[in-house]
Amino acid sequence: MFLSKLKKTPALLNQTGISIVLLILSFLGFIDAAYLTITHYQNVIPPCTVLGGCELVVTSAFSTILGIPLALLGAIYFFVLFYLAIAIL
Repeated sequence: MFLSKLKKTPALLNQTGISIVLLILSFLGFIDAAYLTITHYQNVIPPCTVLGGCELVVTSAFSTILGIPLALLGAIYFFVLFYLAIAIL
């Protein structure tokens, strides 16, 4: 009975589907974090089109830990997720 229910699960919920979604989202997160890291080291304020105030976030004292930008830590995190998603496939 239980096995028959497993066969009816949508393709998105199986391991391959989850891995593909994780692969796409981690790639997009890596691109975003890498862009913010590059703008940090170039001392450029990224354009903010939604609400404004991006310069307050990027130049805040809380945007770095021991001189390392949080965006760089995010880029490393998303790269590891991307690599793990490839390894699962």
